[in-house]
Amino acid sequence: MIIFELPDTKKAIFIKRPNRFLGIVKLDDLEHKVHIHDPGRLKELLFPGNKVLITPVDGKNRKTNWDLLAAKKEDEWIFVHSGYHRKFSQTILEQGLIRQLRPMEKLMPEIKVDGGRLDFLGTIKGQRIWIEVKGCTLIKGDMALFPDAPTKRGTKHISTLIKLKEQGDRAAVVLLIFSKKAHIFSPNKNTDPKFYEEFYKAMEAGVEVYPVSLFLDGNKIYFNRLISIV
Repeated sequence: MIIFELPDTKKAIFIKRPNRFLGIVKLDDLEHKVHIHDPGRLKELLFPGNKVLITPVDGKNRKTNWDLLAAKKEDEWIFVHSGYHRKFSQTILEQGLIRQLRPMEKLMPEIKVDGGRLDFLGTIKGQRIWIEVKGCTLIKGDMALFPDAPTKRGTKHISTLIKLKEQGDRAAVVLLIFSKKAHIFSPNKNTDPKFYEEFYKAMEAGVEVYPVSLFLDGNKIYFNRLISIV
């Protein structure tokens, strides 16, 4: 099922990543600066010579005229623009594509709680449910791993969900996994052992976890299925 159609996309060749948010690509034999909207390392995706998808944006009040959307991994496009995560997840939740999270009677984005924000506060059959969304781009074989860089913010989100669950609300993590090849998900212990421990602590506390497989055909994002957790 199509959940989102991307704006105008162009195929380019990745050259380098001068800093966390800036990339250099080659398009039509010219070099262009692109904005990288993802806090991860993305080393297995953003390397010299790899194919990437970019989209033009209004360059007013910003340093680049392009956004980086995806990078090639074998025969798949792996989506790497976290600014779209809320749009994808909102469609998934509102259309009831995750059976356990329906019917979603009300869905409010960006809710302040515990000194930070969570992505959504929803209502299902009269009960509140807090939802945090994470995008997963690191795929090794048939396993999806998150995070690909240490994430204190991500660990705090999980801790907040545990507290909210203990207070009587439902709490859930939706993991957007941009690969059809991923069949299982695991928190990445080698990269962030604290997140790993908090993730399983949350599951034991009753926080729900839904790893969702998505895929990109070049300009459309498709919902594939839920995958299992290690």
